[in-house]
Amino acid sequence: MKRLSAEARAKRQELADNVRHVAEEIRPLTDSVDSLYILLQHVWQNREEFLELLNGSTERATVRCERCPSSPELGDALTDGWKNIRREDGKLWGVCPPCDDAFERERELLPAEILFCTCCDAVSETSLAHSLRAGWQCIVDDEGKERGNYAGMCPSCIDEEESHGSPVEPSDHEAAAERPTEQKRLF
Repeated sequence: MKRLSAEARAKRQELADNVRHVAEEIRPLTDSVDSLYILLQHVWQNREEFLELLNGSTERATVRCERCPSSPELGDALTDGWKNIRREDGKLWGVCPPCDDAFERERELLPAEILFCTCCDAVSETSLAHSLRAGWQCIVDDEGKERGNYAGMCPSCIDEEESHGSPVEPSDHEAAAERPTEQKRLF
C-alpha cells in the first residue's frame, strides 16, 4: 500500500472540507423541502374539504383568529397569509399574520436547548436536531439539572471510545443522572 504525499493528503483534506461545506449548505434546503412536502401532503389529503370551503358555501365564510378578535372572510384570510386554518364546531379558525409573528418572537425568547456531554465538559447550545446531525448520541432528557436540559455523548468522546475500544467512563455526577427512573430516553 502506497503512502500519500503531503500534497496529496492536503488536496484530499481540502476536497473533504469542500464536501462538508456543501453538505452544510444543502441541509437547510433539504429541511425546507421536507417541510414543503409535508404541507403539500396535508393540502392534498384535505383537498375535498378545502374545495368545499371555497366553492360550497353560498354565504361568506369568516375565519376567526385564535388569539385576537380578527375575523376576515375566508378568501381574504387565505390571501393575507393566515396560518393553520381549520374547521371546528362549524366555524373556521386560524391564526392571523400579526399573531403568528408575535408567537414566533415569543418562541425565539425561549431558552436554548442545552445538551451536555456526560463524559467531558462539552456543551452544545444548538437545537437537538442540529446536535444529532453533528454526531451527538445517547441523548436523554435531563431537565432540572444544573448543566443543561439534555445529556448525551459528544462526537469527540464517541470517537475516543471507538478508537480505544472501551467506553469512556462518565463522572459520578453523570452516573447519578443516568438513573432510569429520573430520565426518559429520547434518541
